[in-house]
Amino acid sequence: MDAMPAPSPAPFVRQVGAVFRIEVSRIMRPRHSLPAFLLAALPVGVAAAVSAHVTLDRGGAFPAVFYNLLLGVTVFFGCAFIFTKLFRAEILERTLHYYLLAPIRREALLLGKYAAGVVVSWALFGGATVVACVLLFGLPATLPWEWTASLLRDLGTTLLACVAYGAVFLLFGLLFANPILPVAGLLAWEGLHFLLPPTLQAFSVRYYLGALTSVPLPVPDGPFAILVRSPQPWVSVLTLLALTVVGLALGAWRLRRLEVRYTDD
Repeated sequence: MDAMPAPSPAPFVRQVGAVFRIEVSRIMRPRHSLPAFLLAALPVGVAAAVSAHVTLDRGGAFPAVFYNLLLGVTVFFGCAFIFTKLFRAEILERTLHYYLLAPIRREALLLGKYAAGVVVSWALFGGATVVACVLLFGLPATLPWEWTASLLRDLGTTLLACVAYGAVFLLFGLLFANPILPVAGLLAWEGLHFLLPPTLQAFSVRYYLGALTSVPLPVPDGPFAILVRSPQPWVSVLTLLALTVVGLALGAWRLRRLEVRYTDD
């Protein structure tokens, strides 16, 4: 007897694509993501104000705007708003059962929603990265390689931030009826990571993002700042991707066991 052919991945990919298209249009509605749009405008406005009143050097102004404001505030809160609502908002609006009753694998549902969140968040915050960079340093007439390489590196850092934070916040939206408290806890952890012992710093997303920026971050001052060596860029990339895989795997495990009881919310 001939062996049975392996199942084709095409139906699964089509399901992911269908969910992706639906979710992108839903996330882009102002009612759903207006705070994320406003957060994307924040670093642009700050960069415009700084460039108009301060004589800039790339090593001084850019880390403050890009690392502290764009990654630490805009991307963090923007991803928290977008990704925690991917499932939690539909439970609260009593619409998630339409997906769960459809002939679609739950892993495809999770990946489609997650991919839509990544694309929208990177479009917003990556666009903010480009505009802030141009406002701070100008657009070279010939686009020299060094300027272009720095911009591409910062765009890649923004993408990895959206990918890693997105997986974490999507998991929060599946695990907690009210994700505000775990988001606040993660915010405190990320904001104070530079005060932690080196072993604990390795459990912070910002610890790895700081090693990927195009401009080296200044060493923190103060008696409580613990000097710690930044990881190699390749270590940071692999660690953030591993965190993403773990977050999505846990999210898929939770979604497979999810039973929607609207009376509980």
